[in-house]
Amino acid sequence: MGAGATKRLDDLLDLDPAKNALGWITLMAIGLASALSMWLFNRWLERQKA
Repeated sequence: MGAGATKRLDDLLDLDPAKNALGWITLMAIGLASALSMWLFNRWLERQKA
């Protein structure tokens, strides 16, 4: 069981909202950094053709 999570009676987990949000923000940051990197790489490739 993760930090800040409590087990409910139906065996599901109640997550700490702050840690849950931090996980989603981390995934969003990775996605945005990946998209930005691909865009910059594409611009670099286009300049190599010219």
